[in-house]
Amino acid sequence: MPQTHHRYATINGRRIFYREAGPAEGPVLLLLHGFPTSSFMFRDLIPQLSDRYRVIAPDHLGFGLSDAPPVEEFDYTFDALTDLTASLLAQLDVARYAIYVQDYGAPIGWRLALREPNAVTAIITQNGNGYDVGFVDSFWKIVWDYQREQTPETEEAIRFALTLEATRWQYLTGVAEETLVSPDTWAHDFALLSRPGNDQIQLALLRDYATNQPLYPALHEYLRTSRVPVLAVWGRSDEIFAPEGAQAFAADTDDAEIHLLDGGHFLLESAGDQVATLIRDFLARRVHAPVPAVSLALEVIPLPVTDVDRALAFYTERAGFSLDVDYRPTPDFRVVQLTPPGSATSVQLVVDDSRRLHDLYLVTSDIAAARAELVARGVAVSEIRHKDPVETWAGGWAPGADPQRRDYASFADFADPDGNTWTLQERN
Repeated sequence: MPQTHHRYATINGRRIFYREAGPAEGPVLLLLHGFPTSSFMFRDLIPQLSDRYRVIAPDHLGFGLSDAPPVEEFDYTFDALTDLTASLLAQLDVARYAIYVQDYGAPIGWRLALREPNAVTAIITQNGNGYDVGFVDSFWKIVWDYQREQTPETEEAIRFALTLEATRWQYLTGVAEETLVSPDTWAHDFALLSRPGNDQIQLALLRDYATNQPLYPALHEYLRTSRVPVLAVWGRSDEIFAPEGAQAFAADTDDAEIHLLDGGHFLLESAGDQVATLIRDFLARRVHAPVPAVSLALEVIPLPVTDVDRALAFYTERAGFSLDVDYRPTPDFRVVQLTPPGSATSVQLVVDDSRRLHDLYLVTSDIAAARAELVARGVAVSEIRHKDPVETWAGGWAPGADPQRRDYASFADFADPDGNTWTLQERN
């Protein structure tokens, strides 16, 4: 599993902290956090995505481990935070990227997309609003009152958002099983909120949030004209941004993928695995890695058999392989090539009595369904088993699929009539 690096970059004289993981040449996914947290909110998501993607998760200025200059030295606006993010991407030589936005990350992501429409390859919004609908009045009324007029009364009301009680409320509201959320989350955020002068930073950004909604018409036009892929994955019980905020993306994106999951504002804390699975599937279908200048694609594996016709019948009628080629220009020469469903690599049947291949892996996103289909076709497939523990790969086997459906943890086996063996392996 790729390791996460914890790095700093100096941007316009400010020290910006960011987490980075994944292949240097992989498609980039930019993770933009919300209030009152930091890239800490992505600590578990990054390892679930960085096997395929270059994941970059900065802390906004004034948050997390980035610099937090006082308001007298820096004008905290969403435009200014976007400037720093864009400069960080330029310094990292990132020109094309998908964005994951949550809460405050959304207006920063929208600004990035509107500035450079061709730079954004996909949008993933997790409880990050881009429409006038979805704002929960009971939360936002005190924000709007403070934006309209800064008085001792409106400031006292809005300062509740900076308390430990409010921070804990953001994490736990809407979560059915509160024990899934670590108290480290709100304790971590509140400790950073409590730094001297940070209250003024947060008040400045709460006032500047009034600049975000006027951008929405331009955002909607961008969604319609760019046809950028959109995934909205939302905690349905969020008391800050309601599900209507997710559903609204369907108005301007023809094929927006919208998923309302059980959970609240910080959905990753209670449904992180579900979110990661949805993101992996979405990006795999909608964002493609650049083709290298020199590519080496594995196309065909020779599969030794004793009877080509018997093997052909097994693989097409039982295993569900597709017949690509059955070419016999002379009685002594025959080429038979088949492809497993969904595979880019094929097998070619070759007559050979001297050897067999073992542990040919067939990767599937649903091992139970794949096994059931093979069994229904008449293939003798072993029972499903999983590694226990999976983290070290040093443990034994336990029956059934891995309860957490982790990648590369669950297996089942079958053999063809010649004794070549295949292993089903689940990867979401």
